[in-house]
Amino acid sequence: MSRCDKLREWFIAEAGYLSPYVQLTESPTNGIHVRGDPILETENPSAETPICTCPLSLTLSYLNAVPPKSTQNGINAIQNGLPVRHVSGDLPLLHGVIPHHVLSRFVLIEQRLLGPNSFWEPYISCLPLTEEDDRLSTPLYFSEEDRQWLHGTNISNAIDMRRTLWTEEWTAACTELENRGLNASQKYTWDLYLWAATIFSSRAFTSSSLFPDVETFALLYPVIDCLNHQSGAKVSWNFNNGDFSLSTTEPLQAGKEVFNNYGAKGNEELLMGYGFCIPNNPSDSVAIKLGHLPPPVLETLRNPPTPDPTPSISPLDTALSLRGPTHYCGAYPALAPCLRGIPPLMVRAALSTCLAVRGIAPAAMADQLSNPSSRLVVATMRQLLAPLQKKQDAITTTYPPTWPQTRNQRHAKLYRDGQLAILNSITTAIARTLRTLARSPSSPSSLHPLGPAIIDVSEAVAALRREDPETARVFLRGVEAALGVDAEDRKQLAAEDCEDVVWILWLCVAWVHARRVGAAGSA
Repeated sequence: MSRCDKLREWFIAEAGYLSPYVQLTESPTNGIHVRGDPILETENPSAETPICTCPLSLTLSYLNAVPPKSTQNGINAIQNGLPVRHVSGDLPLLHGVIPHHVLSRFVLIEQRLLGPNSFWEPYISCLPLTEEDDRLSTPLYFSEEDRQWLHGTNISNAIDMRRTLWTEEWTAACTELENRGLNASQKYTWDLYLWAATIFSSRAFTSSSLFPDVETFALLYPVIDCLNHQSGAKVSWNFNNGDFSLSTTEPLQAGKEVFNNYGAKGNEELLMGYGFCIPNNPSDSVAIKLGHLPPPVLETLRNPPTPDPTPSISPLDTALSLRGPTHYCGAYPALAPCLRGIPPLMVRAALSTCLAVRGIAPAAMADQLSNPSSRLVVATMRQLLAPLQKKQDAITTTYPPTWPQTRNQRHAKLYRDGQLAILNSITTAIARTLRTLARSPSSPSSLHPLGPAIIDVSEAVAALRREDPETARVFLRGVEAALGVDAEDRKQLAAEDCEDVVWILWLCVAWVHARRVGAAGSA
């Protein structure tokens, strides 16, 4: 009997429901998944077809290790009248001692170690169990060659952060067991903990819809977790006393895969949590944080002059989302068309920073934040452009030398290319707008163009060199000695975030030069 047949037989025998119109099947690319049964060639089910119902009694989570009659953290309310299967052994000793999500992972490890003696053996045997299984494809399982495709991206740093966090969780839990006289680290190894944490991150469902009065936790629902994700799949979820039912409102077809819908998730979340990416993902975005902000800017952001029309993008320490032009939510409201991919909170932070640099106190910023001048809008564009270009350059300067060779590399490339496409759409729009606002000096020999113009430091240095090559040479040498940068290298100035300082120095030199030229009677 195949793994799929054993899983289905066990599932139905334990009060689970699987529609006769679908079948569990397995393939190298999709793993164990759900497809329309051949019976659909002759029968047409109703418009909304129940696909699967998994009872709470088949789930795996920390609830299985809750000691009977426990009342801690609302557990008694959960167990009252609901069939949660209790596991014996060492793990109930850890309830209330280690975090719920860590205990859930240890429950799964213990059931895997029990092998055929585990009640859940037909289910666990269908999970990816070794690194050789392509379904264990989250970035923590990437080889060094695979990780090259993530260099410069958010996930590159997130891998190490998550590994550190999970290692600390595993170590703390093993210490608690060993304090109780158990040789935990020999039994519950790091490799098994990494596996269990990955299974929960990629397959579990949240409890928020099941038990809204209890702190959210994750549960594994066998068989329902076999349905793969497809953006836009029309499904409905229903929870009844912990039992989870999934139905589809789309016509079933014989031999065609039946999908679940995890919701709107960008490729960063999909790759980190589930181990795959979607080409041309309409939910894709680039996560970005505001980083360290000076106190006046923080005060302004915490007390905006007008109510925030998009309060969901706060608090300030959470990641914001840059959007590309094809994002399913559309563009953000913006000061200028070129800023429509940038969240309003980030734009307001840049506006406030520009005002703070000019010495304007937070209390005096309200009018200019509500109705910024064109000069302030241009300054804000430049303030935003530099960090976005830096983030973009971090990815482009570390591009792998070969074409992707493995599944992990192909999905990493999808993620990487999507991040670059979004960043490029925003930086190109801002740079193009700034170029249209700028115009060359009317007289190539003059530091003072006729009429207003927008120039950068490198253009200012070029103008100084045309008027006085020796002064320009001394200026460049002085900037390099003082700041360690080439004043004509735009990327270096942006990377070192010192363009304002160079401008100040240039203005001082230009003022002295103009005074000297004027004293000599020159035009």
